[in-house]
Formats: sequence, C-alpha cells, structure tokens
Amino acid sequence: MRLKLLYYILLLPLFGLAQFPGPAGQSGSTAIFKTDPSIVAWCNRCEVNRGPQNIAIIGSQPASTGDSTAVIGAAQENGVVSLGDGGSATCYFQVAITNGPGHDFAVFENSFNDTYLEFAFVEVSSDGIHFFRFPSQSSQDTLLQIGPYDTCNTRQVNHLAGKYRSGYGTPFDLELLKGVTGLDINYITCVRIVDVVGSLDKTYGQRDSYGHLINDPWPTDFASSGFDLDAVAVMHAQPLQINENTLKNKKEVSVYRLNEQLLVSDFSGPIQLLDITGRILFTSQEGAITFQLTEPGWLILTDGRQRRRIFVQAP
Repeated sequence: MRLKLLYYILLLPLFGLAQFPGPAGQSGSTAIFKTDPSIVAWCNRCEVNRGPQNIAIIGSQPASTGDSTAVIGAAQENGVVSLGDGGSATCYFQVAITNGPGHDFAVFENSFNDTYLEFAFVEVSSDGIHFFRFPSQSSQDTLLQIGPYDTCNTRQVNHLAGKYRSGYGTPFDLELLKGVTGLDINYITCVRIVDVVGSLDKTYGQRDSYGHLINDPWPTDFASSGFDLDAVAVMHAQPLQINENTLKNKKEVSVYRLNEQLLVSDFSGPIQLLDITGRILFTSQEGAITFQLTEPGWLILTDGRQRRRIFVQAP
C-alpha cells in the first residue's frame, strides 16, 4: 500500500503539467500558416544583436547564419537569421500593430518538425524605446537537460515564439498586455524577439514568467545557434501616425510625408539622421542636408547639441 501511494505521489507532477495548444494541424492548435488570409503585413526592417554560440564558453563566437534581411517579407522566402544564446532581433513595420479580435501578430521560426523546437521571448513597444514582454510559461521537465538534438513538447509551452514548425507562426494577442503602463496596445511600432537560453544551469538559464527554468535544446555550438527567426506577420494594423503625447510637444516634432525632401538649415554640422534604435542613417559635415524619406515612422535629427523628432507618414 505504501509503495502504491509513493508511486502515485511521484507521478502527480507529470499529470499536473500544463497542457497548451498542440502542434500545427492538430485540433486546438493556434498555429498561423504563412498564407493565412488574416495576415495584412510583414516585417520590413530588422535590427539584429547576436549572442554567442555557447554563452557558457568565454570567447565563444557569435551565431552567424543569415542576416537581418532574412526577416524581411513573408515566411520561408529569405532564409533565417540565427540569434545565438540570448541574442535578439527588433522588427519594424510600415504599419502599427493594433489589438484586434483574437491574435494580432505571429512569429515564425524554422523548425523542421513538430518536436525540435527552439524558443524565444517576445516583447513589444509603442515608442521603440520601452519594451514589454509577453508573460510566458514552460512546464517542460527540468530534471534532465534537453540536448542540442533532442526534442520538446509544444503542449508544455505557452506565449514563447518557436512553438510551431517552419511555415507556421506562433501567434500573440496584445490583449494580454492590456493595462501595462507605458504601452499602447493599439499602437505597436516594433516587436523584439529574444532568444531563450534553454540551459538548466542557473548561471545561464532563463526563466518563464512564473520563475521556472525553460528547457530547450542546449548547447548549440554551431553557426545557427539559438532561435532562428524567419519572419513576423501582422494580422491587425493601422497606419503609422502621430499620437496625442507627441502632439503636446509640437515644437520638437517635424512632420513629413513619404518621398518628400528633408531640408535642414537651422542645425550646425556635423549632423546625423538616426532611426529610433539609434542607427545612423545619414551623416553630413555641413549645417544642412537633403535626405529623401522613403519609409514611414519615426526618425531623429541631431547635431550633438539639439535633437528633433521627425515623423514620416504615408501620402
């Protein structure tokens, strides 16, 4: 009797594991296929910050498969970019993602089947500066490290990118972040994908929103280390526009339309035009520049002493 009781006590944690939506194509799955008619836009620019192939090894080379251009456009069209341990990719769009009925955007990875899965946290921002992470959950067993060629159970992972095989995106609903201070869930300008270091070594491993270590294939000591980002699709969107907080400070904002010339004469050189991530788009040693505006969104003009925010909107 005591042995039978002990047996059930040991099995109890297994029966209590959370069960989330299963693999693509199965009943109850939330996977979004790359040609789903609900998709209205794809990422049109991406900034990548790669992590090492093995974060536990000092001097480990960064992941090197693909580059930021792989993320532009539809899934399975331009290859992938590998993020490495803890690496990230920030994705931008020609629209603002909004909180509509059901899921609002989806992240695509390149897993070749339903069980070899690499995970990533997903964060969103309304201003390109402050990012907020979706609450994630992993109930995968943490007694034994999942090796670099071992498998995972998609039913034990929720709100982490990488749940589904190549061609199927993991969807996210902005309603989950409703009420978060500093975030407008009806005006998301960029999405950040952050590789999960799936190590059970507490020195390097990362945890879900409930404090549980996330177990996924690790270490992956090769060029395609970490999460392999394919694409980011948008299902609900609105045109990029100036919000009320910006309009309260009109003196610091200049508004242009696509294909207009940006003319500057009141800055003293050298001057720089930056995107919202701080990437330099254009530099001039003179006190004036002419720059063709080709993408909607926010830009920053600076001469080191003053800064001006520039908003580019569609015609």
